[in-house]
Amino acid sequence: LTTTSSGPSIHVLYDRRRNSNNPESGEFYSFFYRPNLKVLGSDQNYQCVVVDLRKYVSFSKNRILAFWNYNWLTFGGNAPYFDFPFTQGDTYDNIGRGYIQGRFTAPMMLYYEAEYRFGILRNGLIGGVAFANAQCVSEWPSGKFDTVNPGAGVGLRFKVNKYSRVNFALDYGWGLQGSQGFFFDLGEMF
Repeated sequence: LTTTSSGPSIHVLYDRRRNSNNPESGEFYSFFYRPNLKVLGSDQNYQCVVVDLRKYVSFSKNRILAFWNYNWLTFGGNAPYFDFPFTQGDTYDNIGRGYIQGRFTAPMMLYYEAEYRFGILRNGLIGGVAFANAQCVSEWPSGKFDTVNPGAGVGLRFKVNKYSRVNFALDYGWGLQGSQGFFFDLGEMF
């Protein structure tokens, strides 16, 4: 099964992080809008909006609170199933730690995560994180957001490059109904 979704897009980005690999402070705001139109080759007429908001609060060089809000909405028509928002469906496949990719799929998704980052070794070579998240997808066919699916976990950070502050991230997350697993990344999850 294949589908085509095409249309003009608007993408607005504001980034006040000094380092996108491992932000110590700052903000990141992204807004994306695309109307998918049959006249431009799309199989269905519908619209897509993605809002990505991140805030980093530093208490010291090795203690940071990070907040992430990611909302992905399809509306105004019948979006193809494969264009629906889904767990770990963001640009870097990170939303929803604690659940496998695609665990929750629906026309609309609201996501929030908070993470506490801290140093373990004084030289910064090893650090740790504790995180909690919640994702809510629209119910079919009502479109209501009735169920919140929480996730939480802990992880280690191993410094790969001290100048660019790139870490190798190794996390273990838990979700509902026995969902759990390891999650890896080069750089921070967000």
